[in-house]
Amino acid sequence: MPTTMDEVLAAITAQNQSITQLIGQMQQQTVATSQVSQRADPPNRGYHGIHFERYDETVETFSDYLDRLSAFFKTQNVPKQSEADVFVSSLSAKHHTLLKSLIYPARCSEKSFDELKKTLQDHLSPAPLVIPSRHAFLNRKQQEGESVAQYLASLRKLATNCKYDASMLNTMLRDAFVSGLRSKAMLDRLFEEDDVDLKRTMELASAIERACEGTTEVLHQVTPPAQAVHKIKFHKRKPQPQSRPLRKKSEKIICFKCGAKNSHKAPACTAKNLRCRFCSGEHDVSVCLKKRRASNVKLIRDLLYDSEYSDVDQLDDEYISDDDEFPFQEVRNVHHIESNKNHPPYHVTPRINGKPIEFKLDSGSRSTILNMETLRKVAPTAEINSTHTVFRTYDGTKLTPAGRVKLSVEFQGKSKILSAFVVEGNYPLIFGRDWMDYFNISFTNVNILKNQDISIPKSSVGALVVRFANVFSDKVGAIKNYVCSLKLQNDATPVFRKARPVPLALRSKVEGEIDRLVQENILKRVESADWGTPVVPVVKPSGDVRLCGDYSCTLNQYVIIPQHPFPGFEEVFSSLTGGRHFSRLDVRSAFLHMPVCPETAKMLTINTHKGLYEPQRLMYGVSAAPTTWQRYVDQIFHPIECCVVHDDIILTGRTTEEHLQRLEQVLTVCENNGIHLNHAKCRFFEEEVTFLGYRVDAHGVHKTNEKVAAVLNAKRPENAKMVKAFLGLVTFYGRFFPQLATCARPLYNLTKKGVEFKWDRD
Repeated sequence: MPTTMDEVLAAITAQNQSITQLIGQMQQQTVATSQVSQRADPPNRGYHGIHFERYDETVETFSDYLDRLSAFFKTQNVPKQSEADVFVSSLSAKHHTLLKSLIYPARCSEKSFDELKKTLQDHLSPAPLVIPSRHAFLNRKQQEGESVAQYLASLRKLATNCKYDASMLNTMLRDAFVSGLRSKAMLDRLFEEDDVDLKRTMELASAIERACEGTTEVLHQVTPPAQAVHKIKFHKRKPQPQSRPLRKKSEKIICFKCGAKNSHKAPACTAKNLRCRFCSGEHDVSVCLKKRRASNVKLIRDLLYDSEYSDVDQLDDEYISDDDEFPFQEVRNVHHIESNKNHPPYHVTPRINGKPIEFKLDSGSRSTILNMETLRKVAPTAEINSTHTVFRTYDGTKLTPAGRVKLSVEFQGKSKILSAFVVEGNYPLIFGRDWMDYFNISFTNVNILKNQDISIPKSSVGALVVRFANVFSDKVGAIKNYVCSLKLQNDATPVFRKARPVPLALRSKVEGEIDRLVQENILKRVESADWGTPVVPVVKPSGDVRLCGDYSCTLNQYVIIPQHPFPGFEEVFSSLTGGRHFSRLDVRSAFLHMPVCPETAKMLTINTHKGLYEPQRLMYGVSAAPTTWQRYVDQIFHPIECCVVHDDIILTGRTTEEHLQRLEQVLTVCENNGIHLNHAKCRFFEEEVTFLGYRVDAHGVHKTNEKVAAVLNAKRPENAKMVKAFLGLVTFYGRFFPQLATCARPLYNLTKKGVEFKWDRD
């Protein structure tokens, strides 16, 4: 222990020095630890100390990261030679290790920024395929609860990988946007516009969406939510013992085995060898419940009031077992709905116990209903019999009547003791079908409404038309990746015929059709040709003119017709079996879709009053055109369940979804092959269509009125040639005419050689 002040001061000084040395050592250790930590995981301070967040695959895609890195290079003026170093330093340890593995055995310092970026990008986010990307884009539909702005943003994101041209992108976005909308009101409004751009389409859709939201909000404030209408079921169960009314001694009994009245109960029945001829049960057929249910007769309890057993008040139900499925509690539906002022209900005023009472006539209710207040006015002393019937209103609410009462009813000169159900509360008086049947009340001037499929998706069909707008173009399409080449016989020599005069009434239409075909590059003006075929203008039902070449006098005598079978009657209509609705598509100028080779084009040269024109497509009038076209369409439409004959395509489906799916497949094939359809002549989801001279509907194939009228109004044959023509009309519908050959035998005899033509009854 120090004893002097000097020793104390010296000891204190020594301790201070020791403490100072210890603090210095601790600081050195802290600095060293910090340096080691910095070397192990240096913070990313970016370029020139500017912070730049590393790539995090859970937050952004690699493409978004590269966009952000490119902007960083521009704002910080990073030199080209330093881009690779900054790129590597901005990667996390995980992706840095991955990059080194991908470029091994090379080093990062040996690669440029573009090379490093491409290597890592090809691994992390390879470029998606165009066709799957477009498929996902075109099939993107608006989700439930998704706004139109969110829906369009999602479409734009999907379109980034579709590689559409800048001029085509907005059109595709508009078509995909419209075809995927959920709102029918929005689609109806957009279909009113003609070829609007994406901006206008988005403005209309947003305005309709805001209007619908505002309307919904207003209605929600002023109108309480409607109660859900549940499925109506009939409950057949035995009631609890306490709910069964007690039988009084005065009540009458009917035996449920032999049918005897007020004699004995079923367990005490002495009748032997009873066998029901309807259900083979051990009872008489007159009391067979299964027969009554099968015959759709009123229930036993209704029968006891209104039939020959009207004097019986109580059925002996002690003998009935659960196997008989007797409806002890019957649930009846009351479909009465309060009418508005524009459609007032029908009223009748019968006299109940001598007092006029106004009822609402309701054919939707099988029973007549009376409220308790009205009953007290017309029959205060009437006896109310208990009942197990339970009513269910149109909104699903159960209504248990207080019982059933018998009343004297007078109406239209008739008088009868009828029964009605009595309910508690302020319910309307309903004149049901039970009373209507007795008084022969029926609704006159009621038109029969044809049962149509209300699920026909008109909006879906419209969306398909918008989506495949190029298929429904007004111009004739051109088949892709196909060139038609006609083959001639070895002895073929060119034939040139002069142009035929055109009637003045058709001259302007013919010239207009020629000019149109020239503008669409279907015809090409030439100065001379070895082949020359005159044209025949054919007037269509619409009044337009179709140019056909009369190749019967030039080319057809040398052309080799390819062999290809046309679909027969059974083949065509067997594929329509099971369909409820039918769609028929019309190809616009079918043969003109088929490009021809230069040699064939020279052979098809037509000679008109305006000069020579060399067709660049297969012309009407060539004998090989029908089989050439049929062979091509059979190939491209073969995978689809549809019928293609000439320029008509007919399809159906067992369900609406299947029908829509096939329709979309057909339109896709048309789009991929350059086939255009005539929208004005197309029919979608029709209950019946006319195809190949037959009327087709869900019930089968039928005759058309036009064909039948042609047979009935045919001119009386005057020679064998006219008889053959008449037989051709009749035999067209020969499958509908039993024993046609036998009946038409006298006509066939008139067509034989050496037979004198004599038209008489024989």
